Amino acid sequence: MKVLLVHPQDLPHRWTSQKWDRIIDLSWASAETYSRWEKELQCPVASLDKYSELERDLDLVRDITARGLEFVDDKNINWWEFFILWYVEPIQLVSCLQRFAASLHPQDQLFITRPCFEAEALSHIRSAPIHFLSKKRAIRKLQHYVRELWSLTPRDLVQVFWDKYDERFQVRSRFTKKKANAAKPVVLIPSAYVNASRTGLNFVANMPNPESLLVTTRANGEIRGHFRNVQSASLAGYCFGQDNQAEQRKILNRWERLKTDLANDSRISVVSALGLLESFPRFLRRGLAIRDAWINVIESEPIRAVLSCDNNPDTLLPVLLAKNKGIPTVSIHHGALDWRHRFLPVHADAIVAKGKMEEDHLARICEISKDKIKVGVPAKMLPNAVPRKVSGNADSIVFFSEAYEPNRVRGEEMYKDVMPHLANLAAQHQRKLIIKLHPFESLRKRKALLNKILSPEQMRVTHVVSGALTADLLERTWFGVTILSTVAMECQAANVPCFVCSWLEYPHHEYGDQFRRFGVGYPLQSSNEIKNIPQMLEHIPPASIADLWQTTSSSELQQLFLRSEKSETVVPR
Repeated sequence: MKVLLVHPQDLPHRWTSQKWDRIIDLSWASAETYSRWEKELQCPVASLDKYSELERDLDLVRDITARGLEFVDDKNINWWEFFILWYVEPIQLVSCLQRFAASLHPQDQLFITRPCFEAEALSHIRSAPIHFLSKKRAIRKLQHYVRELWSLTPRDLVQVFWDKYDERFQVRSRFTKKKANAAKPVVLIPSAYVNASRTGLNFVANMPNPESLLVTTRANGEIRGHFRNVQSASLAGYCFGQDNQAEQRKILNRWERLKTDLANDSRISVVSALGLLESFPRFLRRGLAIRDAWINVIESEPIRAVLSCDNNPDTLLPVLLAKNKGIPTVSIHHGALDWRHRFLPVHADAIVAKGKMEEDHLARICEISKDKIKVGVPAKMLPNAVPRKVSGNADSIVFFSEAYEPNRVRGEEMYKDVMPHLANLAAQHQRKLIIKLHPFESLRKRKALLNKILSPEQMRVTHVVSGALTADLLERTWFGVTILSTVAMECQAANVPCFVCSWLEYPHHEYGDQFRRFGVGYPLQSSNEIKNIPQMLEHIPPASIADLWQTTSSSELQQLFLRSEKSETVVPR
C-alpha cells in the first residue's frame, strides 16, 4: 500500500499523477474539503488527528512533568513544570505519529511531500524508509522566511528580533525606563499579550481601589487605549543582572540524570531522541533571568495583589513569587476556556470563572476544587447589549476569524468554505462583510488570501479589520459568524446573533463540546446553510447569557485581593 503524508504547506493535487491508496493530511481541514480531495485523488483521505487520543496524551504529559519534581530553585519554583508547558503540543504530535505508525503494515510504502519534523519523528518510530517527494532546498527555506517577514508589521518585526536575540533582556534593560515607582499600593497585572492585558485592566477597573501596575514581558502586551488609574512598565526595566549560577548548576545536575531516564522510557524515548528536551538548559538560564526581574518588581513596587490572565510561564512567575510572600494572587483567563488547566496546577489563591460554563469546565473537566473557583466578573467586562429591534446601524455581517495555522489547521480551506457564501449574502442584502482578525493574525496575509479566493465583485463588499473588538463594531453587526471563538460569548452578551460553523470545528481540546453544552451561538451544519441565515434570524429566540456571564459586586471582587491565609497549589489529577 502506498501512503502519502501531506505537509501543511502543501496540497495533494501536485501528485495526482501517482496512484495512492491512502492520504494522511498532517494538518486539519473539514470533511467537505477531504471529500473533494477524495474525488480528485480517488482514495481515502483523513487528518493525522484521527489518531489523536487526548486523555492518553495528557496522562503522558502529567507523567513527564512528574519526573522533574525536584527541579526546584531557591524560590520554590519548579522549572521542569514550566518547561513542559511549552512542549505539550509536540509531545501530543509525537504520540499521534506513534499511533499512526502502528496502523501501518510492514510492507506499506510511506511517502511525504517534503522533509519536516513529522518525517524525522517517523524515522525514529519506524525502521522502514520514508520517501520524500520534494527535497529540502535552501531557496524554499528563504522563500518561507521572506513570506513570514512580509506578513509582519514593523512593530512585530522588532518584537521578533528581541525575542530571538535578547531573550534575557540584557540589551533592552540598558535603555528601558527603570521601574514605574508606583506611589500607591497597586494590583500587579503581568502580561505578554494584549488580550490578557485588557482583561486584567477591565477586571481591576471596577474595584474600590482600582490602581494597577501593568508590567509587560513583550511589546505585544502593551495597551494603547485609555485606562484610568493604571501605570505601565516593561519588565526589561527591572532586569539588574543578579547572579544565579549556583541555582543553575544545582538544577542542571538533576537534568543530566533525568535525561538518561527519559531516553530509556519507550513512551518518551522518541521525544528524547528528537532533541525536543535538549533546550532545557537554555530555557532555565532565560527563566531565572526573568524570575529575578519579577523579584525586583515585587520588592521595589508597592504590590498589594497579583492578577494573572494567562497561563504563560513568564507571567505565572510573579504569581508564585507573590504567593511565597503572602501577597494575594488571583487568576482569570482572557478567553472563554483554558484547556491547560487539565495538566497545569492552579497556583493562584483563587481562580475566577466568568460564568457557569467556565466553572463547569474548571470543575468537571479540569477537576479543580470548587472551593478554589470564584464565579463572577465586573459588569464592565460584559459588552453593552445592542437593542436589535431599535438599532438601524446593523449594516455588516462580521466573521470573527482566528489564527488557525498555529493550531495545525488549514486556514485557506476554512476561508474557502465560508467566505464566498458570506460575501454573496452581504452583496445580496446590500451589507458589508467585515473580517475581524484575531491579534495573532497577519492583516497582510489575510488580505492576500481573500484576494486569492474571492472574485472582484465579492471583494468590493469585503473589509478586513484588526484591533480590539469595539462596541461600535458590535452595534454595526447584523449577525456574526465564527468557527470556535470566545467572541461568540461576547456577541451573546451584546445581544448580537452569532452563528457557529460546526462542520469546521477543528480539534481544539473539546471546547466545541463545552460551547454546545451551554448553548453558545447558533450552530450551522454545512456551508449550504449560510444562505438561510436571514430567514433564521426571524425565528431564533434571544440568546441567554445566564450560564456564560455572571456579574459580581465590587465589594466581592475586593475580597479576592485581601490578604488571607496562604492557600495550597491545586494539582490536576
